[in-house]
Amino acid sequence: MKPLRLFGILVLIAGVVMIGAAQYIYGEVSQGREQISSGERSVSQGKKLFGVNPVSKEVGNTVIFNRADSRIAAGKMQADHYANLASKLEIGGIVAVLVGGGMIALSFRKKR
Repeated sequence: MKPLRLFGILVLIAGVVMIGAAQYIYGEVSQGREQISSGERSVSQGKKLFGVNPVSKEVGNTVIFNRADSRIAAGKMQADHYANLASKLEIGGIVAVLVGGGMIALSFRKKR
């Protein structure tokens, strides 16, 4: 087998793996965002309950909800980071598939 064809096949396989990994990451990010949304709803409901009088509102915000809000914000940032990583991985995978396919096609060309 020609070295160009072999290398093209390897690049093509690597591209397909990259696209598959990106899709897996997208799925995990989606699940994480669902959990974040659920946490936001729980915190919102708790804030409504603690917001009945000013004293309980202040205690709830400083003691309970401050930490929850910071964890939710950190979760959103992490989800955005991984979504960005997945999109870059997917673009790289598409490029690798195209380059690998081109290399395979060029390997079938006859020399003159």
